[in-house]
Amino acid sequence: MSWTARYAAEMSRLILVAGILGFFAGAVHGVRVLNCVANSDPMAGAGARLVSPGMYTGTDFTACIKFQFKRLTRTNVVMRIDSGIIRPLLQLEVRVETLRVAFAYQFRFLPVLDPWLRPHRWYLTCITHNNKDNLITAYLDGKTVGEVELTKTDPKWASELTVGYMDPSWYPGISFIGNVTQFNLWNRTLTFEELLALGKCQEAQEGNVIAWSRAEWEVNKVIEYNVDPQYLCYRDPPLTFQVFKAMGYSEGSYLCKAIGGVLRTPPTIDEVARTYLMTQESRPDCPLLWAGVTDRDLEGNWTFSHNGMPAGDLPWAFDEPNGIIYENCGGMDVDGLIDDGCTSKRCVPCNVADEVSFTLRGSCEEFAHNTNYMMKTEKDNRVFIGYGDFLIYHNGSRWLWMNNVTNAFIAEMVPAHYDYPVGRQQWLLHYPVCGEKPGTIRTFLLTVCEDGQFTCDDGTCVALYQRCNLQYDCQDNSDEAQCRMIRLPLDYKSTTAPRPENGDAGPLRVKTEVTLENIQVDTPNMVLKVGFNFSFSWMESRVVYINLKADLGLNQVDSNQTVLWYPQVTFTNSVENEITVIDKHTRTNVLRHTRNIGSDPSLAQEGGHISPQII
Repeated sequence: MSWTARYAAEMSRLILVAGILGFFAGAVHGVRVLNCVANSDPMAGAGARLVSPGMYTGTDFTACIKFQFKRLTRTNVVMRIDSGIIRPLLQLEVRVETLRVAFAYQFRFLPVLDPWLRPHRWYLTCITHNNKDNLITAYLDGKTVGEVELTKTDPKWASELTVGYMDPSWYPGISFIGNVTQFNLWNRTLTFEELLALGKCQEAQEGNVIAWSRAEWEVNKVIEYNVDPQYLCYRDPPLTFQVFKAMGYSEGSYLCKAIGGVLRTPPTIDEVARTYLMTQESRPDCPLLWAGVTDRDLEGNWTFSHNGMPAGDLPWAFDEPNGIIYENCGGMDVDGLIDDGCTSKRCVPCNVADEVSFTLRGSCEEFAHNTNYMMKTEKDNRVFIGYGDFLIYHNGSRWLWMNNVTNAFIAEMVPAHYDYPVGRQQWLLHYPVCGEKPGTIRTFLLTVCEDGQFTCDDGTCVALYQRCNLQYDCQDNSDEAQCRMIRLPLDYKSTTAPRPENGDAGPLRVKTEVTLENIQVDTPNMVLKVGFNFSFSWMESRVVYINLKADLGLNQVDSNQTVLWYPQVTFTNSVENEITVIDKHTRTNVLRHTRNIGSDPSLAQEGGHISPQII
């Protein structure tokens, strides 16, 4: 059995076992949960159905449901209320970055979520309807996501409610893949305080029209089990520490930072001992541990490895540190911190969450669910499970990126200095990506960095404004590499002027400024010599702009790399009818005056592309 097949089989078995145990353990107590993973088959229709649910669109109402997704597709219908036609009376769709609500046959996207949704986490979504104003408001875990005003329609009675799926004979492949529970319907709009209490699990009231525990549901192709209600309540997970196998200090520090963690540095002797003993229980193969401090830059000046800040007073063991220039990296012993040689091999205690979210950039994938991954760690094995169709894992000899639905291998990582797929890495394609053929080497970026940050080649993060600002901010200096601001399309012609702004008819408007510097009159030869500077400004709408800054001085175009169209002026009354020439004295800057409209999915970097700018 292949690794992926075995992994899928284990996951199915875990779900089934959890379902059986939960059912028997919670036969009397607990909340009923429906596992709808069978919807991985586009025609399964796994979920629950209720005929004549008693909903009327001409009144106030509140509908709530809890969900936990395992895998996402482009469209994921969590619940739907019908009136016998294809367009729904009420429907909730989830995506990684947003929710989509339909009411009275009208579909609306809500504002982008912050943060985006994550797998394996329970969410409570509520939709309220204010009939007087025909206003729909959506809430996520008790907090307002957005509201929309809709067009009035004739009131309708609902004929059917489905939870977890939509009839696949109408639209196959858009049902929800995951767990659903606690659908409740009230014939009033719950107050904000009530919704917040539900979202925080401070209240457990059920609907007066439909109550999850009392409704007579017809279930199809689901795994049913009962769980403790507290299991359905999200709590911010405490930052735990994972222990990675023995390696050198540089590699351990790199790995921990690249997955969004911090190399552990206990602040007291007791905490050092506790960390050491806890590690021995979980990893008896790790008698030696690193700590997150070093004095490699200046002997005796101990700083934290993750940010370079002074470490202050540290819980050193007796007679430590004592290695002078030969031992410049911090380690742990049961009785305190010690210094050790940085090339020694020690295990790595990393303060990091159990589940770490990553984004894959450079794949030309347009849908967010196929660019987001969750890293799962078990001892020294790490696997990056996609929110959608993909999976990145190590098969024992190399890292592979594959489509977990079709079992097609997309690419394998080219061996690197540190053999981890995080950061900016080279991959050998086995399948066409971004128009490039199999056998091509392509760069991908797997990163924990968030919006407003730039990922260094080693996977660490700096502020996005520090990218291409003529200062090195990444430890590997990669923030100042490949700082081109302009990408030309294949059909770009430098001999043809761009279209006028906003598609207006007529010639392109070019603003011209002339600065006179000196004038000389050659009377005998009847010649006027003038020294001046020409400045042109125009809108260039055909190119993609990246890495632009608010400071005009930082947006200088390298004319040796980029051949743009430039206005040309002919001096018809000059001695030789001279024209303007682009040469080494020409300086071209881009004036940023519009917002970032999103990252280019073909680039293995953040920094978004910008709409047309003034040059």
